[in-house]
Amino acid sequence: MPQGKTYRQIIDVGHKFLADGKPTKYQIRIIYSSVSGQMFDESTDFDLEYLKQSTLPGKTAEENLEDISKQFKDLTEILRSTRGMNSFLVETPIEFETRLQAMRDERNSAAQEIDSPQRVRKHRGENKQIKRKKKSNGRNQPST
Repeated sequence: MPQGKTYRQIIDVGHKFLADGKPTKYQIRIIYSSVSGQMFDESTDFDLEYLKQSTLPGKTAEENLEDISKQFKDLTEILRSTRGMNSFLVETPIEFETRLQAMRDERNSAAQEIDSPQRVRKHRGENKQIKRKKKSNGRNQPST
């Protein structure tokens, strides 16, 4: 190639070029002549192997979300499979809310049972008996 002159290789987009199954190694022969008629013949080897490292075109947002969703479902199934081993509790948000509501309902019903009128009367009766015993214990003690 004459001094100061360059040439550029123009190739299709790397991933498309390789996807078509085209070879990655080429030998290019360039024949040219000068203004004075002097002939030049040069061969150059090109190895386009580096195109294999080029990045693929970006995915659309929908494709990325679909991939993430699939990976999440796979992970969820793996975690669900360990449920019988009591090592993880895997729940959907709806299952979580349902479980919490059941716990709240159980706690509220237990609190209502404690505060029920029968329970309060029984509890007050026990307190009266305890107070009576304390008073009687105080009366029966010898004075010193």
